Amino acid sequence: MLEFSKREQKQFFIMVAAAIILSVAFIVFILLPKTAGSYTEFYFVQPMPATAAIDETVSFSFVVRNMEGEQASYSYGLFLDGELESEGSLLLENNQLSGVETEVKFAASGRHEIEVRLKKPLEAELIISKWIEVNE
Repeated sequence: MLEFSKREQKQFFIMVAAAIILSVAFIVFILLPKTAGSYTEFYFVQPMPATAAIDETVSFSFVVRNMEGEQASYSYGLFLDGELESEGSLLLENNQLSGVETEVKFAASGRHEIEVRLKKPLEAELIISKWIEVNE
């Protein structure tokens, strides 16, 4: 039977350990699913007008799409010039999209900001907004 020196035995065990580690890393890299990261899509559906008239109602819609990899709960608020006009909530499955139709009515002339704020519990708020010039 062959006998190996302590140095050769140590080198053999290092090579075996390295081969095992590389094999496990290769299997994990190949077999585990690739994820693109989780995110939420949030946007206005169509362009809103740049101008409106006093007492005119402007209708618009926005979309929320859950790409979080799991069911997600969202709350949203519609603000006109920083004042809350309406609010609601959505419960979306992964990859589910929901459109929300809403409207605002302008009581005064000037430049007004329409803002939609979307919030998911324990996460930062997402905001989309549009400025509209209201004429008499």
